[in-house]
Amino acid sequence: MEAGCRFGPAYVTAMPNTMALRQLVSMEMSGRPTETVLRGSRLFGLNEEERPMVVCVPVMSDGQVDPRWGRAARVAIVDVKDGVVAVWREFDVGWDDLHDVGTEGAHHARVASFLREQGVQVVAAHHIGPGMVTMLGRMGLTIRLGASGDARQAALAAAASGNKGGEPPTNSASR
Repeated sequence: MEAGCRFGPAYVTAMPNTMALRQLVSMEMSGRPTETVLRGSRLFGLNEEERPMVVCVPVMSDGQVDPRWGRAARVAIVDVKDGVVAVWREFDVGWDDLHDVGTEGAHHARVASFLREQGVQVVAAHHIGPGMVTMLGRMGLTIRLGASGDARQAALAAAASGNKGGEPPTNSASR
């Protein structure tokens, strides 16, 4: 897991919640400014406009959108700020191999856990099955379907149209 912090204002990324909370408490006690972003929790110190939009998109090795969301081998977590990619990180999630492993619901739980840990707000994909759409909607995530081509462009388009979670899925290509 990637972790990083710079002080004054602080920016905490992808840290386990307990570690991030200890960091925040330590900063509060020391009197340091606490503009803090904590992925995987609802604790945000930045204003809505200052926060990057966090998008998850399935990606292939050539940088194109993988059309298989639930069976993607790799996904990108993209922080979009002011209409540009601020941070691009790729993860080998192995959902292609893990899709049918475990008990019923295990795969959806695995995906939900990953998305929460990364603080994802928007999912951009070509297609997502109805069960997964329901689960992502219950998580309050915005879903943008119809993504294809360059994954970076798909993430930017999804961020531009994905300002609020909990919206019904839409085909971003039709917008």
